[in-house]
Amino acid sequence: MGRNIYLWIALVWTVLIGVACLVDARAIPTVPSINIPNKDKIVHFCFYFVFSILWAKYLLYAQKWTRIKIYATVFISASVFGIIIELLQGCCTETRGADLADVLANCSGSFLGLLCVFVFATIKK
Repeated sequence: MGRNIYLWIALVWTVLIGVACLVDARAIPTVPSINIPNKDKIVHFCFYFVFSILWAKYLLYAQKWTRIKIYATVFISASVFGIIIELLQGCCTETRGADLADVLANCSGSFLGLLCVFVFATIKK
């Protein structure tokens, strides 16, 4: 059961990212009193930070690959998924656009998430 819970949480998070990034931007509530510069990039960073931690935890728990292969696979998957989402935003939505800075935020979040998994796993040993 333990491995399956990691898988389901990772899958649900992945779907939530896809939905959140492709939903009509007008449907997203705004808080006018909070004006944070680049908050969109912070959101992208956080999405992929959590994405990478969840998928790495699942794959580490499954213990089918080496740690380096797991980290590389998760990072590449997160990067490709982020690029696909950005391309879909650019061509399939009316209120969103593709943004290279979002891709960089996604990759940065993924990298830092995997770095955290690596550091905590190393400390735990």
